[in-house]
Amino acid sequence: MKQENLIKLLKELIRNSKRSDRELAKAVNLSQPTVTRLRKLADKYVRSYTIVPEFGKIGYELLAFTFVKARTYEKTKVEENIRLVKEWYKKHPM
Repeated sequence: MKQENLIKLLKELIRNSKRSDRELAKAVNLSQPTVTRLRKLADKYVRSYTIVPEFGKIGYELLAFTFVKARTYEKTKVEENIRLVKEWYKKHPM
């Protein structure tokens, strides 16, 4: 039973590790003191807590490159595929 509760708690921590023990207790249907005790146990199983900042709000811009490799033995097919990709890119600007 303790193991099942610990797994439930870990799943909730994955969803949002910033929630209070009281909020987590409601989510996993346990008492707040039980969640507090389990959270101390869970630290053995947690590698790290990670944040994902709003990069735009702190002044960063992201640039992503996508590379595609396609094999086509007919030169006309390659040219047609390039044309289609360019059309798609024009319709979907950043």
